[in-house]
Amino acid sequence: MTRTLLVSGTLAGKSVSKHLRSCEASSTTVLEIDTHLNRHLYPNIKKWLDYTDVISKEQATDIDRKADDILDEFLSAELSQEGIPTHRSFRTACLTTDARRLVIAYLISLQTALNTLESSAFERIIVTAGSGIHFAAWQEAASTQSLPISFIYPESRSLDLHRLLKKGCRKFTQFFKVKTPQLRHAVATAKTSLNESILCTSERLVRLLSEDSSISGLPFAPLPELGSRKDVKKIRSNQQLFLHWWKNWQQKFLPEKVLIQTYGFRNILNALGTQAVHKVYPRYAWVYNEALKYLQQHRPRILLCDTQVGTPERMWSLAAQELKIPVIAYVYDQLPNPRFSFKPDFVLSDSGRTTLVSLKRGIPQETLLNIRSHRQARLPVPQQPALRPLAVYADSYYVGTTSVTAPNFSYRYYHIVVEAAKKLPEHDFIIKFHPLRGKKQADLGFVAFDETELALRKRYIRALCPPANLRLMDPESNLIQLLRKTSVLLNYNSTAALESFEMEVPVIFLKAPEREVPTYLRIHDFNACIVAENTEAVVTKIEELRTHKDMRDTHILNQKRYLQEVYWPTGLSLGDGLRTCLSRLS
Repeated sequence: MTRTLLVSGTLAGKSVSKHLRSCEASSTTVLEIDTHLNRHLYPNIKKWLDYTDVISKEQATDIDRKADDILDEFLSAELSQEGIPTHRSFRTACLTTDARRLVIAYLISLQTALNTLESSAFERIIVTAGSGIHFAAWQEAASTQSLPISFIYPESRSLDLHRLLKKGCRKFTQFFKVKTPQLRHAVATAKTSLNESILCTSERLVRLLSEDSSISGLPFAPLPELGSRKDVKKIRSNQQLFLHWWKNWQQKFLPEKVLIQTYGFRNILNALGTQAVHKVYPRYAWVYNEALKYLQQHRPRILLCDTQVGTPERMWSLAAQELKIPVIAYVYDQLPNPRFSFKPDFVLSDSGRTTLVSLKRGIPQETLLNIRSHRQARLPVPQQPALRPLAVYADSYYVGTTSVTAPNFSYRYYHIVVEAAKKLPEHDFIIKFHPLRGKKQADLGFVAFDETELALRKRYIRALCPPANLRLMDPESNLIQLLRKTSVLLNYNSTAALESFEMEVPVIFLKAPEREVPTYLRIHDFNACIVAENTEAVVTKIEELRTHKDMRDTHILNQKRYLQEVYWPTGLSLGDGLRTCLSRLS
């Protein structure tokens, strides 16, 4: 029989199952990328491999470094084009999370393929769609050995009518809610001269500012509203210019860059450029030019922004810096990275993790100000105990921006949680799904948490025959309100643990946080990390936290102390942070 390598993905489950039950199973090696199959159901399979069997931790770290280098190469090659901005700082400001996701997906799939093909002799490859599986990368790897390869795209799935009805009702309810004033005007100060004011260009920040009494007395100006039908013509015109620019860029830079690089480089650069000129540059260039015009005519004292990437709002901070207007950036979520973003005049850091990473990435110490986190200020601490002990698993998903995490990690933890629920019938369990993010696309390695992914995960959990004391909670549900009733939180890498620490809910980690990863920086030094990596350990720890009050109280105290001393140390209010920046700029 033909020696076959089957790359197993969740989006083509029927095709995978059909092959594994066929007469070809005995000559098939299965490489699981984002699946977690019940291998006992397929006893004839020749060999099973997992993502972690093929990609070492060292290789994963090296892939992340290569991704940074490729993005840097892409941005460093500058070619001017009349009528549009093409300089590095503009293209860097346009860099989206999807751009990095594209590079990582390609490099991971390519390295996985090369490692697997070097380890055994195959006569053909079948690749099925799934998170972290990039078809073009597997095609390139197969060509190095002249192997025939076939691809199975995502299978069609029936609609979840219950989900559709719930989402429809939610939209209907939102439509009839009392409309609030436009956010762009929410913090504007009346009768303030613009050249003496703060111009906030982040709607995320405006939400925080509008609820923060500490900003009282600070002069804010409203952000002008951009967008009209005339702008569509300009954006389309920009697109034609960028397409012409991209053709010239390819002719000038691709040959010389490909000569000095290894597998995948040409395909990745082509994909990066194609994505940018079709989906990002034309619109962002219009916003950038409008921001330049506005700021030249109405020069504010400072511009306040956030550090989110892949948003048109970044064009305002870029324009401001080019016009020598001071820029203050609040770290809302994504951490600043001068190599692929910008270096503001001041960075308002709301956590110890943010400060550490910012310094390592090159943000000067003197420009960092520690302020109180908006997350901390919004958390309700008083508990509402449930009638029965409640354990909540805060689910996450494969984001695809780093190679260290295995794409199928969630499925392993679902198994642990379901089995724990079976062993603890006197407890209630909830699996709270992560909020929906993105839409699956082949050029991004099918990385996203969309309705398809949600349906696949629900189906997997139900196939495990969960007991009556376990239920699933949709992505739109409010985790903070749920934590008020929670006895213990089960966590892998979700930042929900931080909210749990603040709300005095003990957390059990299903995998120990690595010391060099800053998400839970120094947590082991505070004895604030209970780890249980299998069902038996989880059951034991849940029972200990329920029956040993002293242990529970001590652990909650350690979590709180860790949060206060390391993660959310005492800092200035947002308003006082802004006043400090204004004072230093005077």
